[in-house]
Amino acid sequence: MRLLALVLVFAGAAPACSRESARVVEIDQLRAYPNPDGAGAVVFLRALNSTGKIRGLSDARAADPLRASIRTWAFEEGRQVTQPAETLWMPPGREVVLRGGGVHIHLEGFSSPPAPGKTVGFELGFNDGSWRSLTAEVEPLPSRK
Repeated sequence: MRLLALVLVFAGAAPACSRESARVVEIDQLRAYPNPDGAGAVVFLRALNSTGKIRGLSDARAADPLRASIRTWAFEEGRQVTQPAETLWMPPGREVVLRGGGVHIHLEGFSSPPAPGKTVGFELGFNDGSWRSLTAEVEPLPSRK
């Protein structure tokens, strides 16, 4: 009987923790584009911490066969490459912006780059163990002038 009570307490506590960041971290300016360098997509967004506590954007995931990660640009042996980004910390009332040329969500595993109009789904993970599901419509690549 004690084991059952412990399981019920644990099961009751987990959803409250799981919903906390999703409820207080606002996501907007969500944009997805085909990755011009391969069969994937890049996602840009703004995350605003509307809580009184520090929150960290720490991970990304997608349903198989897709893979998602939070990546940033770096230079390695004179060429620009992406590498995993560290946790993006957001003090209360502050935001992080994921954009081209900086930190971004990288989606891979498509058989070909997703076409404009297609939607891509992924989840963002926070430092408290919660996850937020998001979808973004793929937009045409902006022209470079």
